[in-house]
Amino acid sequence: MTVYAIVSSLTSGHKNDQEQIKNLNFKVGDKFEVENISMGQSYTSLTLKEFPKQSFNSSNFSFEEDDKELNIFNDKRFNPYLSFYG
Repeated sequence: MTVYAIVSSLTSGHKNDQEQIKNLNFKVGDKFEVENISMGQSYTSLTLKEFPKQSFNSSNFSFEEDDKELNIFNDKRFNPYLSFYG
């Protein structure tokens, strides 16, 4: 199963996050295959296959898998805190 990140906002996250996606000419609706998702307590970053040396703030994206919306924050595969707390 492949997870995709779809650009949902150009103005979310920190100023550096906004500048990063602006400099790469991302547009709302652009869709990228996800390489990795790293979820921390207050920040979730992802790596896109097309940009393997860069990390992106998840707040600028929505996610899908098998053509269905995916909530990475409610999925134990991506959110280690769900497994930790039950």
